[in-house]
Amino acid sequence: MKLSHIILFVIAAVGIGVVVSLYGDTTSYVGFDGAKAFAKEDPNKQVHILCTLDESKAIEYNPKVDANYLVFHAIDSLNVGSKIVYHHPKPAEMGKGGSKILLIGKYKEDHFLADDIKSKCPSKYEEAPE
Repeated sequence: MKLSHIILFVIAAVGIGVVVSLYGDTTSYVGFDGAKAFAKEDPNKQVHILCTLDESKAIEYNPKVDANYLVFHAIDSLNVGSKIVYHHPKPAEMGKGGSKILLIGKYKEDHFLADDIKSKCPSKYEEAPE
C-alpha cells in the first residue's frame, strides 16, 4: 500500500470518528412528553423545548431568600404543560406576555430541570411603524 493511501485512510477514519462523537452530543427539540421519554432512556440527555410561559400559574421567585431558584410553569407547542425549575437568577425578559421561551435541560421526576433559558419577545422582531 502506498503512503498516500495510508494517509488518506487515516484522515477518513479520523473524520468518521469526529462525526460519530459529535452525533452523541447533539440535543433534540422535543415537547415535555418527549423529554420524559428521553429521561427514561438516558437521564442525563439534554433536550431543547420551545414553549410559552403559563401565565395562569404563579412564578415562584424570591431573590432575597434564594436568587438562584426559580419555579414556573410552561406550555409546549403541543399544549402540554409542565413545572420548570431553574437554579439561576430569573431572566430579565421573563414574564413579558407572548414571549417564546427555549428551555435547555432534562426532565427529572415531576419537573423539567432547565440548565439554560433563552427567551425572545415577538415585539422585538416586528417592524417599527413609519
